Amino acid sequence: MLTNSNPLSSNNLSTSLSTTPTQAGTTALNTELNPDLLKSSSSSYVNGLKGEYFQGTNFNQLKQTRTDGAVNFRWGTQSPATNVSADYFSVRWTGQVIPTRSETYTFHTNSDDGVRLWVNGQKLVDNWTLHQETENKGSLKLEAGKPYDIKMEYFENNGNATSQLLWSSPSQQKQVIPTSQLRSEATTLTTDTQAESQPKAPIIGNGNGLKAEYFAGTDLKNLKLTRTDATVNFKWNFGAPNSAVGQEQFSVRWSGQIMPKYNETYTFHTSSDDGVRLWVNGQKVIDKWSLQ
Repeated sequence: MLTNSNPLSSNNLSTSLSTTPTQAGTTALNTELNPDLLKSSSSSYVNGLKGEYFQGTNFNQLKQTRTDGAVNFRWGTQSPATNVSADYFSVRWTGQVIPTRSETYTFHTNSDDGVRLWVNGQKLVDNWTLHQETENKGSLKLEAGKPYDIKMEYFENNGNATSQLLWSSPSQQKQVIPTSQLRSEATTLTTDTQAESQPKAPIIGNGNGLKAEYFAGTDLKNLKLTRTDATVNFKWNFGAPNSAVGQEQFSVRWSGQIMPKYNETYTFHTSSDDGVRLWVNGQKVIDKWSLQ
């Protein structure tokens, strides 16, 4: 029996998890939800929103699906979910919101970085940019007790990460939308544990150098450190590449973009001990994944 150790907010569902092997390198975890947070009817809804966590900022590499009781996260420089790095990730929350009063509600997002929000199919917030912690808002007239579709998308570039969803109305002070007023279809928590077959550069990034992900083990699964390396020019010999991983049995993934100076054919060289693979513009240029 496992306990979910992800940094969830205080309003999230409490869960008890057991692993079940599945195909394609995915581990499904059977989730027992706190019955106090379940919807009282016999429907398949539970309180909270479906949270889909992606590596990268373009919603291509789904890594984890779970139920989040509320969107109230201050991750700082920590990872938001299993197999998702602390930088260059995105999240999509979907479900329904149920107002308690018939009046105009203002929906507030507090985020670092980008955020978009739809309620009842209407886009209320659209700030899909790099920014420090910023509040955005939009308003919509709602009816008490009626469920409205809601979707919030968020991405983190680098540095501190924050994502919060709040509401207010003439008779309701601004607060994080509580778990009791959110619902989504029951979701079994799943975590993708399969290493990527090809590294992809982050869509949004800045600074010179490459994003470097350092893993314990040689299968690119157990992420220990993410940083920017100005160049790939290392001779670690018998030393460890950093304090987070040992001097043996580790792996590194560098990703980003390269800008040639001239319009001509370039030859890319790697010098390594041991295995190495290299892709440029989606083309595998070097494949020497062996002891050498």
